[in-house]
Amino acid sequence: MQILNKSKGFYFTFTIALVLSLFVMSSSVSAATYTSTDKEVYQKGETIYISGNSDTYPPGAQLKLEVIKGDPYLGEYVTETVVYTDANGDFEGSIKTDSSWDTSNDYIIKIWFYPTGDFLNVSNTFTVQ
Repeated sequence: MQILNKSKGFYFTFTIALVLSLFVMSSSVSAATYTSTDKEVYQKGETIYISGNSDTYPPGAQLKLEVIKGDPYLGEYVTETVVYTDANGDFEGSIKTDSSWDTSNDYIIKIWFYPTGDFLNVSNTFTVQ
């Protein structure tokens, strides 16, 4: 009986350690990829220039930059573009606004690792007037 209790304790400790290590690894992905826009306010018809860096993936990694209106997690999808990281992990992209963009909401850019769909991070908020 004592051996059985020690086994349960070992598996419980192992499970907790595994869960914590997975959490730390997934948290480090988000912290290692970032993006920002060139301005905080855009006029309809202007181009949003986006730049960032990801040291999580090798050079040439494909990232999807997705524009979301409103809440970063529950907001409305607007548009997207695909970019590639260079040798330093840097990336740049652009998205043109048009007359359909809502002036009463904030927008953000969500970054995804395109091949797997892993969510990486979000940009600063910006508005369109």
